[in-house]
Amino acid sequence: MKKNKIRFATFHSEGSPYDHSDSRRGQYAIYRHHVVSAGFHLTSFTPRILESIGAGSLVKAHDSKLGSIRNASIEKIGFAAWAPAVVLLAMEGLSDGEVVFYNDVDVLKYPYYLKRMETAEKMVDDIFRHVDDIFFQREFNSQEYKAVQYCNPYQINEIGIDTEFTQQFPLLNAGMMVAKKTPLAKQFLLEWLTLSRIDRFIRPCPDGVANPDGFKHFTYVQSIGNMLVIRWIKEGIFPAGYPFISYNRGGYPGCVGNIDNSHVNYLEESRKQPLSGRFGSSIVEEFNEEFVDTERFYHAIAENYRNGSHFAAMYRINVTQPLESWRAVDGGRISFQDGSVLILGDSKRQDWHVVRCYSEFFDEAIVELQFSAKSISTSESGIHIHGYGFGDVCNFNKQGDVIFKSGLLIDANCQECEEIGWKIYTVKFYNCHPSISIGVANPMGFHLGAGEYQYEIRNLMVHVTPMQGKFIV
Repeated sequence: MKKNKIRFATFHSEGSPYDHSDSRRGQYAIYRHHVVSAGFHLTSFTPRILESIGAGSLVKAHDSKLGSIRNASIEKIGFAAWAPAVVLLAMEGLSDGEVVFYNDVDVLKYPYYLKRMETAEKMVDDIFRHVDDIFFQREFNSQEYKAVQYCNPYQINEIGIDTEFTQQFPLLNAGMMVAKKTPLAKQFLLEWLTLSRIDRFIRPCPDGVANPDGFKHFTYVQSIGNMLVIRWIKEGIFPAGYPFISYNRGGYPGCVGNIDNSHVNYLEESRKQPLSGRFGSSIVEEFNEEFVDTERFYHAIAENYRNGSHFAAMYRINVTQPLESWRAVDGGRISFQDGSVLILGDSKRQDWHVVRCYSEFFDEAIVELQFSAKSISTSESGIHIHGYGFGDVCNFNKQGDVIFKSGLLIDANCQECEEIGWKIYTVKFYNCHPSISIGVANPMGFHLGAGEYQYEIRNLMVHVTPMQGKFIV
């Protein structure tokens, strides 16, 4: 499928003061840059955006003491009840048959997420050779992990209608969803949204309610989706072997492997036959009042969303940053010579030893930092580039070799200068804070300093390119 028929979608929290969850703004900015640079359209959502269109109930805070929760602070943004809604909203404006490719933004935890943009067209073609409407990623090719190990008993009994097939069904991962704009995909998402708005399904078990045998941890909206897939298979809407293919967590074609579908043996024989042709499951009748209310709710927020606006911008600027605007922080020491040389030093404590400057242009940007530096110490300390909130971006040893790279780094090099003792450093990286920092490394940024001035630095230049695709309501 061509790029112009695929729309990427995602959701991220912004942190204080915009919402009560941990900020994912930095990771979102990196993700956004990769999506747009690969030539795809991106639709993104935050708690603030959902609240502005009347969907604040999907990001409401729940009691953090409820049950077993691995994803810290997810209870502060609705246990991800918003997931089916953001896929539905991303479909707004698409033509029938076009595709929403949803992916979470935790790109530093799961770097392979960024590979999906490289192969998304092939993935979509592969997926829709096997399924017709909506695809969920199998967590693993094997049968090692079961969906019920991540559910509460209300979900298992009322949505999945507990049978041996329910117990044996392998875990699906909602961190990646691919949905074609079809009536049946929209129906599934509306049913999923209906169930996600019911507290006993979206929340972990309260005190006094036992989790199932073999329980690992609770996955809130994902576990609802797993049980609803089981219901749709049992009622003959989805085929018995759904989803047929697996990327084994990698999420790109090189990771496709043989899939173990032995759980299908536990499905009633009548359900292994061709599809029933039903439009939607019996969930609609069982939860009719809630389903009708969800349809009304969705139509209202979709109308508000359609009245919003968004824009994208891409430009590269040179940020003039006088040497005097740099300040020593943490264990760093700073001095200036003749107004043209910054002298960088460290303290005698275990710390980061950096100098830092600030600009609104640095936040959510690709920063290209270039400077000349000369060692003025007998110590073996090298140069350190710091990413505020993330730690080391990259470290050079005293000889100018790159000895550490983080996921924020795009490129780094050091070249000898004609002037003896001086080297030219160039570092290009994703920056997710309105500051940039240069420090001493030995070998990492956080270390016991020598309490000496270590480097003379001059000819500091900063170029920034804001990462693309900002969304404003």
